[in-house]
Amino acid sequence: MKFHDITMVGPFTNEKLTNTPSFNTNTDPGRLIWLVDGTLWYASLTKWIRIGNIYNADTVTYVNQPNHGFQSGTITPVRFNGTLWVSALANSVNTCATHVVGYVVNNDYFITVQTGRIEIPNQGLLIANYYFTSASTAGTLTSTEPIVISNPMIYVEDDTYVSVLSYRPCKYE
Repeated sequence: MKFHDITMVGPFTNEKLTNTPSFNTNTDPGRLIWLVDGTLWYASLTKWIRIGNIYNADTVTYVNQPNHGFQSGTITPVRFNGTLWVSALANSVNTCATHVVGYVVNNDYFITVQTGRIEIPNQGLLIANYYFTSASTAGTLTSTEPIVISNPMIYVEDDTYVSVLSYRPCKYE
């Protein structure tokens, strides 16, 4: 197996693996690997943890941002403000989302996805619906398309998988 390209922020490395990774306490803690089968793994201090699956993704970023505040199990629309990843708000074309937080690893690390199919079991969203960046509450999604700026972010395939979209926001005049 080989790895997909992944952009990482921090002292992380890739290597080629053929099976579930074996753990080396001297070199593995803090590493992230993404196998061709889509399985995403994170190395804690003592073992590899399966985070989930990401398929057909173009831009996935592993971010080290201490005390980021994003919640595990919640798909959060975000944007990079030049210094930090922040919750997005569709009230201006300058504050719309470009990515979603697909997985929260811990309080200091998370994974953003710009496009692709991600596994988030029991996410509680309406199946076969599009979700947009909210125009009123930063970092939330809404199934109601905002009136002024439309910033579609995901399509819910079923109760396990969502497709992350790569559409530019549209401002209605």
